[in-house]
Amino acid sequence: MYIVIGILIGIIVIQWIVLWKYQRQVKDICRQLTFLMKHDSNMLINREFDMGGIGILSDRLNELLELRRKEKRHYQEKEALIADTYTNLSHDIRTPMNAVIGFATLAAANVDNTEKVKDYLAKILSSSNHLLSLINDVLDMSRIESGKVKIEEKPVNLPELIHD
Repeated sequence: MYIVIGILIGIIVIQWIVLWKYQRQVKDICRQLTFLMKHDSNMLINREFDMGGIGILSDRLNELLELRRKEKRHYQEKEALIADTYTNLSHDIRTPMNAVIGFATLAAANVDNTEKVKDYLAKILSSSNHLLSLINDVLDMSRIESGKVKIEEKPVNLPELIHD
């Protein structure tokens, strides 16, 4: 009788140890996932043992993490391509726009022009300069987004309003 009770107690202790290790492994996987969600890390999920589906779960989580990394790299490559396209497009448009502005400036300086022609040339110059400003803004934004240009933040001191 004592042998049976001893065996049952042994089984219970072993089951309790296995359950405790299982719970500890689940908590550790949760801790690792929390870390990965907060940080941009290349870490994969580690496990101590492969019991009760823990191995399959961690393998699937690691596959998901790898897929997420590939998608992120693909997204970053697309973003860089778009930024380069904006930069190239801005350069391609700025060159003829500068020519239009230059020739309109030369034509406006011609003393033989009538007032009507000078008015048209002034409108051409105004519109061309505005368009060039927009193109420069697009070029600047694409440089900022691609990381080629950094924006330096400086603290702004604002005067305090004093109410009487």
